[in-house]
Amino acid sequence: MARRAKSKTVKVPPDAVRVWRGFRLSSLPREKFFEKLGSFFIPGTVQIQSPVGLTAYMPSVLPKDKPPEVPDEIALVFYEIQQAYHNAKDTVGGRAYSDLHGVAFDLDRSLSGFPDPFKGGLAPGEEYHLFDEHVDWQRGIVKIFVGVKDGGAAFLGDVADWLMDIQQRGGPDGAIVSASDDYVVYWEHWPDAAKAKASRVSELGKWVKTAYDRTIEPYALPHKLWDAYPGVDVSGGESFNFQFERGAMP
Repeated sequence: MARRAKSKTVKVPPDAVRVWRGFRLSSLPREKFFEKLGSFFIPGTVQIQSPVGLTAYMPSVLPKDKPPEVPDEIALVFYEIQQAYHNAKDTVGGRAYSDLHGVAFDLDRSLSGFPDPFKGGLAPGEEYHLFDEHVDWQRGIVKIFVGVKDGGAAFLGDVADWLMDIQQRGGPDGAIVSASDDYVVYWEHWPDAAKAKASRVSELGKWVKTAYDRTIEPYALPHKLWDAYPGVDVSGGESFNFQFERGAMP
């Protein structure tokens, strides 16, 4: 496990996260896609966006043998507030970062948005948060689950009922979910490892076929944008909870 970078705690609202589900450009070979993610896109997200309000970043690259209906890369991209994301586009760096997505991803298929409060239903393509607490997702324990429909069309209703139970009983202090007609992606945050032992994520396997199930490990990224740095190793199956100084990478 990589050593954590020293940083103050920064708790943010549950709707201050951009929920990304990215599909690879069909014209881009998978190995080249992995290379682009590791060499500049993934580390560049931290290095470019942290000075303009990025507080936590958790990308996951799905394995090579993932189901075709599942995105190739998914991520939670947290900001101090939603407006910080929009304000970043007023900068040259922020606009350049937005355009970087088109180098690797099919923007017609890929999805991104801020979550609304979960109120019991899952609309395909939408994003939701289950709890209202302000949380520092760079700290604590983060779990991710990706599952695909395995049988009847009612799987979204079954998953929504499970989410309602999680919401009502409590446990994690943060949870984000998004689904399509074919898959569901769910992240949850726990304050510490002892409390995370109560996670019920594995129960989702009752209603969907598991495609990816991980605890996202912390990964220190102290390098600045113009440091000599090869990037992170990506070959499929990785998840990162990047540890960085908030606002400290101009």
